[in-house]
This record gives sequence, structure tokens and C-alpha cells, in this order.
Amino acid sequence: MLPKAHRTFHSSGDFDALASGRSLTGVSSDDQQSSHVQNSLERQAKMPCMFALIIGINHHLNPRFPSLQGAEADAWVIRDYLKTSLNTQDSHIQMVCGKDAT
Repeated sequence: MLPKAHRTFHSSGDFDALASGRSLTGVSSDDQQSSHVQNSLERQAKMPCMFALIIGINHHLNPRFPSLQGAEADAWVIRDYLKTSLNTQDSHIQMVCGKDAT
């Protein structure tokens, strides 16, 4: 058994509260989710218009630069983050990867 400080539930009442949709603070999980969505919408409304130039090069033409293994994949992950999490428009994102970027 874990020490008391490491247990998630300290009493059956804690478990019952969470199982019924109430948090331990007395605020329902629906209210918490609604508040989270509202905060997210407010943050998005305050975000400025964003533009991005994303460059990913695994193998550079100049031999002075070492080859990389994940730069191009990372560029696509950044693009997806900008689109999904920050709602950046496709037309505001320019991707340049691979040989096109060297």
C-alpha cells in the first residue's frame, strides 16, 4: 500500500464524489469542462493573426552541415500544432522542406 501522501483517494466519499461527476472541490466536472472551453475560446479570440515560415532540412547540400534525422518530421509536427492548437490558417503557413530548402 502506498503511503497516504501518494494515494489519490483518501476516503470512499472522495471516490463517490468523483464517480458522480463532482470534483473534490464541489464543482461538477461538466462545469470544469465548460469553464476550460470558455477560457480556451477567450485565449483564441485574443490571439493575433499569425504567419509562419517553417523550414526542415535533414540533409544539407553543404557538407559543412551535419545530416539530421528528424528536422523535416519536426517541421510537419510544428505545422500541425499551428493549425490545430493555434488555429493558424493554411494560407498563413509556408513549408519548405528537404532539397527545396537548401
